Amino acid sequence: MNKNTKNILLITELLSGRLLHDFANSMNGIMFGLEELEVIDKNDADVQKEALSFLKESSDDLIYKHKVMKQAYSSSADNYSFDQTKSNIENYLLKKSKAYVENRRILCKKSGRFN
Repeated sequence: MNKNTKNILLITELLSGRLLHDFANSMNGIMFGLEELEVIDKNDADVQKEALSFLKESSDDLIYKHKVMKQAYSSSADNYSFDQTKSNIENYLLKKSKAYVENRRILCKKSGRFN
């Protein structure tokens, strides 16, 4: 195997690992939400609403990640519009910041802190 082929395989391996790692968290969230819907009491509307909210949040996160990664790592029709690229990145970053704030709020609530 020549050096160029080895380099191409190495780059492919690294890129594949990166994409799988980035998507894994969102996919796990979707799987968790589906599992929760299977085992919860069907009469408990609050738990059902929370599970559906978690599913929506995880699927939105996966979609935003996919759009950004598609533009970053491929030659697609989306890449021809700077405004579309900007919008996808802004949506992704907004989603990440909202998730950070929400996770911080939950952790503070659990720990008894308010900051």
